[in-house]
This record gives sequence, structure tokens and C-alpha cells, in this order.
Amino acid sequence: MELFSRVNATGNVSNYGTIPIGALLAGGLASALGVREAMWIMTALLPVSSLFLLASPLRRLRILPDAAPPPTGSVQSWST
Repeated sequence: MELFSRVNATGNVSNYGTIPIGALLAGGLASALGVREAMWIMTALLPVSSLFLLASPLRRLRILPDAAPPPTGSVQSWST
């Protein structure tokens, strides 16, 4: 369960951490070209973000792999 929490936290940081960067880029684009043009450009580029999933190996993955076995000699439970 601890690993799940760490993976979840890492995903949240990477997702929410890029929001300010995108806001700065969008603001710069709107300042340079205008708000309407920036909105059209971002609308046109939005489907491009799905290409990352189409090009990834997740698309070809049909069955999820089994979890790795726990390391030998380690304590897996916190209850006594």
C-alpha cells in the first residue's frame, strides 16, 4: 500500500505541477497572438496529446502483468 501512495503522489505532482507551466505558455501565446487565436491554436493542439497514448505500449497491452513477488526476508504486514 505504501508503494501505491508513492506512485499516486508522483502522478499528482507531475499532473498538477505542469498546470502553471501551461498557464505561462498560454499567457505568452495569448499576449503574442491574441486571446482568440491562442484559443484556436490550443483547441487544434489538444488532440495531439492523445498521440502519446496511441504511441505507447499501453495500447498493445491486453492483460496486465502480475505483481512482482515480494522480496524474501522482508516484513509485509504492520499488524502484530
